[in-house]
Amino acid sequence: SGSNDKRIVVSFLFNKLLVPMAELIGHDSPVFSLTELENGTLVSGDFMGFMILWEESNFNLIKKIRPHSRMISKIADLNDKKFASCSFDS
Repeated sequence: SGSNDKRIVVSFLFNKLLVPMAELIGHDSPVFSLTELENGTLVSGDFMGFMILWEESNFNLIKKIRPHSRMISKIADLNDKKFASCSFDS
């Protein structure tokens, strides 16, 4: 899940309970979008237009980029290590 507190929490389901297993810290503004690419990499987008790629195996930050100047509202997996994003850019 993403949230207003600028972090992403990765959890798993155990006996009908959500158990947090990782906290992804790297955004400087609220996180509004999150998707998993076909290869397992997570991509998140925030209010200020930044995107972060996260490693699947240990959830380390791979790269932080700013493809937009405003909030990223959606990230879509296009397969073959490609993804598309949309935002509230003018």
